[in-house]
Amino acid sequence: MSVIRCFFQFQNTISATVMDAYVPNEEEKKDHELFASNVRDLMAKELKIPTTEHSYADLFFQEYLIKAKRLVEHDFVFKDVKRILDLNLEDVKNLCDRFFEIGTAKNNFVSIDEFNALSVGVAEVGDKYHNYRERLFAFFCNGCGDAGRLEFKDFFEAVIMVSDMGDVENRINFAFTLFDTEMADQVDTGAGSAFAGVFEGRSDYFNKFGKDGKLDLASFNSAFSGDEGASLLKVVTDSLSEKLGITLEKICATRIPEEVKVKPQAASTSTEDVKIEMR
Repeated sequence: MSVIRCFFQFQNTISATVMDAYVPNEEEKKDHELFASNVRDLMAKELKIPTTEHSYADLFFQEYLIKAKRLVEHDFVFKDVKRILDLNLEDVKNLCDRFFEIGTAKNNFVSIDEFNALSVGVAEVGDKYHNYRERLFAFFCNGCGDAGRLEFKDFFEAVIMVSDMGDVENRINFAFTLFDTEMADQVDTGAGSAFAGVFEGRSDYFNKFGKDGKLDLASFNSAFSGDEGASLLKVVTDSLSEKLGITLEKICATRIPEEVKVKPQAASTSTEDVKIEMR
């Protein structure tokens, strides 16, 4: 429609602002991205408009969501996703696919019942532990347990949390919430507890931090800090990764390199004349 309109519009007017030539400094000469960013900021300031870090990858991801009728909310830009997590567009699509395998495609979120079906909690299923499961669910969706909605961005953050790139403090807080089955702001490490079942044979280690077979949040943090604590914490996060059904490490390990291209040489049908070029 816009192309047709151009044929019937015989005159177009514009208003242009001619700015002084921008001369890069020594630092900008060495860093073309810094140079481009500073020029963009100067132009935006003159036009009195904001800037954004969105790229074509963000546009393609939004196009993928619309075509798949997956109207999920997200608050990231691919430039940051690539820089921090080394994930590309296809990687994030795989995460989105897994999210919709768990959740209700019609509603574009994971409900508390669907979350419970993953068996993330360590307490027995039953009315006694209803509030425990709600609190565990709320941990992942930033306190939205009452609304009963775990969004894609919450799922993305959960997958990041249990990866090697996740924040250690968040992983420890998750583990504490997971094992505080009685919601008493302490974890029972005694015989027969869910905690003892997971860390069987390590009671002597945890007794050094707790008191009377209990760990409050401060002592729990101490127990899972350091090299030995980190290896024990990994037992918890690996279990969660398995139940979520996807990890960042697994995505990166199975990724097909985008740089692989097949280039035929001359006009030949011989496989010996086909060269695989990786850049």
